[in-house]
Amino acid sequence: MSVEKELFFDISDLVYESRKTNHVTGIQRVVFNTAWNLQKTGRKVSFFWRNDTDRLFYILDGIDFNHINDLSTFRSIAMSPLSGKPKWSRTRKELLTSKKFRARLKLIIQFLKAYFNKQDQALVDTPVIINGITIRRFDTSKASGATLLFFSIISDFDAYEALISSINSVKVIFFYHDVIPLSIPETCGNGESALFKKYIPFIYEKGDVLLTSSQFNIKDLSKYVDLNNTNTVVKAIGLPTEVKAGYSNLDIVDMRPEVRWLKQYKFCLCVGSIGPRKNHYELLLAWQRYFSSDSYSGEVLVIAGGIVGEMEWMRDFIARESISRAVLYVPHASDKELAFLYDNCSFTVYPSLYEGWGLPVSESIYFRKPVIHYEISSMPEAGFGLGNPIKRRNIKDLEGEICKLFTDTVYYETCVKKIEKGMGARYTWSDFTDKVLSSIDEL
Repeated sequence: MSVEKELFFDISDLVYESRKTNHVTGIQRVVFNTAWNLQKTGRKVSFFWRNDTDRLFYILDGIDFNHINDLSTFRSIAMSPLSGKPKWSRTRKELLTSKKFRARLKLIIQFLKAYFNKQDQALVDTPVIINGITIRRFDTSKASGATLLFFSIISDFDAYEALISSINSVKVIFFYHDVIPLSIPETCGNGESALFKKYIPFIYEKGDVLLTSSQFNIKDLSKYVDLNNTNTVVKAIGLPTEVKAGYSNLDIVDMRPEVRWLKQYKFCLCVGSIGPRKNHYELLLAWQRYFSSDSYSGEVLVIAGGIVGEMEWMRDFIARESISRAVLYVPHASDKELAFLYDNCSFTVYPSLYEGWGLPVSESIYFRKPVIHYEISSMPEAGFGLGNPIKRRNIKDLEGEICKLFTDTVYYETCVKKIEKGMGARYTWSDFTDKVLSSIDEL
């Protein structure tokens, strides 16, 4: 009988991201939901975090993911003196995006408390309790034979190498989401390509198993490392269609008026951060064509996602008088608002130019809603072959598919039935976590 390995799961990314937002999106959703389901399995699992002040690792005891719905729990750690003096620039950015006075006041109070707190910034041997979470140094001498799991992109390679090498008989599992900064660096931020030139060889050298979402990602990885050259196992295990959040009638009352208002309209939905690769510009051009056509009958395009810094001009483009009354921008939608939008839309559109997976495609399938996407990269896999693929960079085809789903009832119902028949049992986060555990147990 094999002995179950003790698991240590890195949630540093949740702590870092909580400095910017409470919302769980993208990579953080994968980290969050995997941690939540690992905890539900009953396996012995500890969560840890790399403190970017002293570059050391700490165990976080007392986290119960069953009672956490966003990143606010981790903000208390991120804003504590343990993480160094808080930066006013971060708080100022959050103040600009917060609409409610009480929320702004809370941010200012948090900043002042953290800034003037006299507590030592480095933990040595004495655990510290913050908001019910006990923070203690990661004693690697007691972790012999354990398995380390890293589901975020890491950058402090020296610190992580030191952690891995300090544990006897350790097994290391990485989940890589894509190699986009190497494949199409022109769509990424400053420094991402240089980071990935170190990150990809590092995880391939240090990992016993590299997990990823799609077969496409494995093919992409093979351009940068020799997959036949080591004993590292590389496996694609997909990503779930399941959406954790739901909503009730009482929740609808608390949603933004412009979101509640959509209940009265036919609308299509585009979910995702607004950046160059996500390609909202071509979507808006296609929507402008549909809006100007004889087929248009009062439908609305809803865009839900935050705007990446260099794409601020998109806010003005969306507000152009010619289409503004037919486009609704919902920045920083909550999980409950997103569930409401998915549930009530007619279909979704995800015109991204390149994806390591494409969670909004899977989420649309979960809600049994047709999804228009380009037939490239991982998106056909994210839609389980049940989406509505079109040719890349073809605005005419994009507009045509939008029009057809809005106006051709028979075609629309055929697409919905294809999803219902093809999906069968939904691929859940619990199923995903079982595949992770199977990969560990096979070591």
